Amino acid sequence: MVGICGLSVDEKKRESFSRDLFLGTFYQQHLDQDWSGLAIVNKEGIQCQAYPGLFRPNFEERIEELEGDLGIGYCGIANEPFKRDTKLGELAACFAGNIQNCLELKEKLINQGISFSDRRGEDLDIEVIINLIAQGKNVVDGIKKMTQEIKGTYTLLVLTEKEIIAARHPSGHWPLILGEKEEETIVASSSAGFPNLGFEIVRDLQPGEIISIRDGKFKSEALMPTKRAQMCSWWWLYPDDPFGIREGVAVSEIRKKLGAKLAQKDIKNGFIPDIISSEPASGTSYAIGYYQEFCRQRDEEKIKKLPKFDEVLIKYGYTHRSFIWKKPEKRGWEAGIKHLPSPEDHRGEVIVLVDDSIVRGTTKTKVIEKIRKQGFKEIHLRIGSPELYSDCEMGKGLKRGETLTSRLPAKEERVRFLGVDSLEHNSLEELFEVFEERGISRDSLCVDCFLKK
Repeated sequence: MVGICGLSVDEKKRESFSRDLFLGTFYQQHLDQDWSGLAIVNKEGIQCQAYPGLFRPNFEERIEELEGDLGIGYCGIANEPFKRDTKLGELAACFAGNIQNCLELKEKLINQGISFSDRRGEDLDIEVIINLIAQGKNVVDGIKKMTQEIKGTYTLLVLTEKEIIAARHPSGHWPLILGEKEEETIVASSSAGFPNLGFEIVRDLQPGEIISIRDGKFKSEALMPTKRAQMCSWWWLYPDDPFGIREGVAVSEIRKKLGAKLAQKDIKNGFIPDIISSEPASGTSYAIGYYQEFCRQRDEEKIKKLPKFDEVLIKYGYTHRSFIWKKPEKRGWEAGIKHLPSPEDHRGEVIVLVDDSIVRGTTKTKVIEKIRKQGFKEIHLRIGSPELYSDCEMGKGLKRGETLTSRLPAKEERVRFLGVDSLEHNSLEELFEVFEERGISRDSLCVDCFLKK
């Protein structure tokens, strides 16, 4: 995953620019953290900086250097934003997504006489994107032409010396959300940080929409044709912050409703645990929804016993999201240190542990070991998302064959591997039901990662 952020302020609001661009980008860090970068416009033109690692420590001491009224920020997997001199002038850009035919496009451009830097791997996509855009009559025209050339999807910010051009691929797969306050406009992958900065959500960019942002205002410039728009359903289930909003639907609401679905099935089967807990932090909303369903049915006198809601794990606040790391040994290291177990004695008790998903199983086995040592008689795992089967061609996180379901197809094998007494997921149909309750049709959702290929 990748988080991008763009900010434009009216010249009367320049005193707010450095703080709002810094924090607006910082609030994207939950999406990835291999690299962090900023590009701003000042009297010397476009200034671009990018460094490996976390955004806040990289840029907190540089806030005073961010004077201006126009800029973009990046938290992700590549060395971005990337700046280049072109026939359209200086351009700096960053994007989220995946360009599947990146190498083919690079070769094609080289044959046309266009030179490249020594960028490789994840760093190459944005250089190909800028070179394709530079072939247009202007940036908007260039984005249209680039979109016709690529295979894949994106959300994109392009910084010129006068404005930000923001674009969402016609597939609508990844989000890009607009916010406003007096004389300022922000656009970002996640809206979770908007309230702390005083921004009100205006709307999501439409699939295929290109907008310009300058002087603290935005303007819709073009709408590229869309054959079929499908939003990433997984975005609501795991990557975004629980208090993010996409298409007007709160992430936490979707997760709580999915947690309630899990509880309904357990109650129907007559299973009531002693304790309900979450794997923090992304499992918490699901666990709240699971517990609230027990409370609702107890209030309606459908059940008599109400389980306790308790913490058996806390996430140590100075660790990171383990899914972000690309190397297995780094993921395992982070998974092993990020959760601190409760020191309380739970001998003889039955627990339901609720979480968002199981991807590779790296974190879960370490978590279950810590819970088992607290004395629980039984550990039952409840997962809010459907079973993950496949990699995502629209992103760059999960490789084919890495999911636990692809390695251990039989449910009994996964139960033994994880070391739990039972394992239940929501079904794909239950996922659709939750979204349809909020007015999002199943046809508008991409669920490829939940399908066997």
